[in-house]
Amino acid sequence: MLRRADDTKRYGATAIIKKTMHNILSISSFYGIYKYKQARGSVYNVYNDDVDTLKIIRKFYDPESKAYHYLVHHGKVVAHKALRIARRLDNTSLDISFIEESALLHDIGIIRTYAPQIGCFGYDPYITHGSHGREMLESIGLHRHALVCERHIGMGLTVDDIVTNQFPLPLRDMIPCSREEQIVCFADKFFSKEEHSLINEKPLHRVREIIRRYGDDKLLLFDQWCSVLQETV
Repeated sequence: MLRRADDTKRYGATAIIKKTMHNILSISSFYGIYKYKQARGSVYNVYNDDVDTLKIIRKFYDPESKAYHYLVHHGKVVAHKALRIARRLDNTSLDISFIEESALLHDIGIIRTYAPQIGCFGYDPYITHGSHGREMLESIGLHRHALVCERHIGMGLTVDDIVTNQFPLPLRDMIPCSREEQIVCFADKFFSKEEHSLINEKPLHRVREIIRRYGDDKLLLFDQWCSVLQETV
């Protein structure tokens, strides 16, 4: 790197050399991180710290499979609605990238359940896909995203829900806590994994009818979220 004569005179040759070496090392460091992430198959994009969701999904799914088709398309519509909600709230404290990433990954555990209609041939009941998703994402270091997987089932599950219904799940509360977790859980309620309606959003009244089946307390919570998340007919 060329320097003007007056720069050398003002700062000294030693200082100029140190600054030049610092710039060279900074570039080398970035390139080293880039190559390291490539070599290790990092779940993060090599140019930033955004999570590479498709790379993660392909780690567990065959991209040509029926299960992959359902997971990706369902995740996209849920993410789209979740982002609409987040932007409508206009809350600068919300982690928009996290909302999108976790919405795309929230159902990743379905592959370990038995749901042949969507191409999943695991051994466990479908209700376990949340806890399986948590295990899968925790195994690659995505602990925050993993909690969304576990906590999005229904309106969230309490220990009492698990015991009363005899669900084959760990005995712990699985309730959406952060606003981001609530947004993803809420958005998910508007879509189902049925081929004829995979990308069609259910009307609010229909979602309320479904939620009511699980108890008045769940419907009350849903209505509260409608108010907080500014969801109207």
